[in-house]
Parts: sequence; structure tokens; C-alpha cells
Amino acid sequence: MTEEAKERMQKWRTDRIIKYARLENEIALQMNELNTDPELNKLMKEQAKLNDMIALVKGIYTKNIETAQQQQKGIKAELVRAMSLRGTLTKEVQEIAKKHIGREIDTVELRLIPYVQYVMVNEQRIDPNKVNQDDRNILRKWKDAGLVEGGASGLQITEDFWKFMCEVLFQSYVKQEGEPIKEATR
Repeated sequence: MTEEAKERMQKWRTDRIIKYARLENEIALQMNELNTDPELNKLMKEQAKLNDMIALVKGIYTKNIETAQQQQKGIKAELVRAMSLRGTLTKEVQEIAKKHIGREIDTVELRLIPYVQYVMVNEQRIDPNKVNQDDRNILRKWKDAGLVEGGASGLQITEDFWKFMCEVLFQSYVKQEGEPIKEATR
């Protein structure tokens, strides 16, 4: 860069600095004039109060939103917990199983019961494509115990087995763990 270019650059910088300093002085003078105006001071104080009130309302609103979100998270967590308990083996379910079929059941057997109940309410035929080998073994166990008859060609169940399925489904899918078993009243 030449000497002349450096001098022009320095002059340009100096001019800019002087210009910005003059602007700052002008703004400061105008602010002083504004600050001495009593009407304007009153309006600025009212504006400050309004800003404080807006901040307060925003704070309350934000707090309410945060509280609602926390409550929603709590409800969601409780729902997830309750849903995760649906279809689980509990001591109450095992008591029902012992009462009706004379033995405890496992999770695979518990999960087969809703399907069998659905089949009995609808087509009354087991779809071989919808049951696996474990399910077939359970159906065989139920047949050997005299609780069910048939299968893919047509399924039949005893009334006591129907009551068993209804009680198990109600206890494991509707009620929560720890709720006492209540006998149906007629």
C-alpha cells in the first residue's frame, strides 16, 4: 500500500471517529432534553410499570405452563407405568388361575387368553396362522384338562373356562396390581 493510500485510509478513519463522536454527543443532548420533560418522564415511568406488569404476567403464565407440563409428564409417566402393568402376571391373577384351573399360569398363557376370548366372541375358530408352537402347546394343555375342545375346525370352551378368562382379563388388563379380587354379585 502506498503512503498516499495509507494517509487517505487514516483520514477516513479519523473522519468516521469524529462523525460518530458528534452523533453520540447529539444523542446525549437529546436524551438530556427528554429527561427534563416532566410529561415524558411520567410516560416513561408508566411504561416501566407496564413492562413490569407484563413481565409478571409472563412469569405467572410461564410458571403455569411449566407446572402444567410437569403435571402432564407425571400423568404420562403414570399412564406408561399403568400400561406397562397391563397384561402382567400378578398374585391376584395367579389366585384366579388356581381357583378356576387348579394351577398357576405363565405369561405366554396369559397373553393367549385375550385371543381365545376374541375367537369365542367372533368366528369361534382358531386361525393357525395366528398361533405359534407355544400357543399350540397351551391349547393342548387346556384340551387335556377338558377346558376347551376343537381348534381350527371350531373351538368350544366350558362356561367355567369362560368365567376364568373374563376374571383374568379384568384383573390383568383393567384393574391394577394390588387391587383386591372382588366376587361378582348376582
